[in-house]
Amino acid sequence: MAQVCYDYWQGHVVPTRAIKGVTEVERMFDRMLCDTGTLAASSISRVQTFDLIKRHAETAPAQAAGLRAELGALIRWLPNSSQLIEDALTLCL
Repeated sequence: MAQVCYDYWQGHVVPTRAIKGVTEVERMFDRMLCDTGTLAASSISRVQTFDLIKRHAETAPAQAAGLRAELGALIRWLPNSSQLIEDALTLCL
């Protein structure tokens, strides 16, 4: 999952956002993905994703909303990316 997030960050966030937004997404992924980042994207279910967001929402609701928005943008970005990662396709299902 970390590689999918990095590809999204490098391929979409860096070229299209101001430095503050780039830094914030990087920080968010680094701090909020926890051990989910070490899993293969194909092994992560929607339930696991929403559980992760829910856990963060209990202590930092605004940050959890930001994470949810970024993960949603990542999913929408994947089919349009020239660096499409086959494992990540299951995120769209």
